[in-house]
Amino acid sequence: MELMLSKTYFAAGETIDGTVVMELGESIESKGVFVSLSSVEHRSTYVRGKPSTQSYTHYWSRVPLDVEKVYPAGQRFEYQFSLVAPSLGVPFDPVSLLRRLVAKGPTAKKFKVEAKLDISRGFDVSASKDVTISYLQSGGA
Repeated sequence: MELMLSKTYFAAGETIDGTVVMELGESIESKGVFVSLSSVEHRSTYVRGKPSTQSYTHYWSRVPLDVEKVYPAGQRFEYQFSLVAPSLGVPFDPVSLLRRLVAKGPTAKKFKVEAKLDISRGFDVSASKDVTISYLQSGGA
C-alpha cells in the first residue's frame, strides 16, 4: 500500500488531498479501505508520587474509500481522497485540545494521515504520512 499526499504542510481549514494505491499479492477478505486523520496528545501525571505519561490518540476524521469485500490478488486499486485540516472552529470535543495546544506555544502541530485496508482475519495493511497543520496564536493577526 502506498499513500501519496499533495503536500505535508497545511493551514487550519485547508483541504488535505491524497491518493492511496494498493496492489495485493494474494486475495484478501476485508472490511474496507479507510483513510483517517489523527493526532496524539501526551499528558503527564503523577501516580503514587511518580511521574507518568499517558498518550491519547484523537481521530479528527475517518473516511471510507471502499466497501467490505474480497480484494483479488494482482488487481491495482487507486483511491482519491480529501480531508479537512481541523480548525479551532470545528464543533466537536478535540477543539479543547487544539485550544490548549495553541495557547501553550508553537503554532504548528503534528498530525498523521493513515490509509488502512481493514483485514477481517489478520493484520491490517496500512501506510501513513506525518503532516503539519498551522494555527494562529490567540489574539494574533
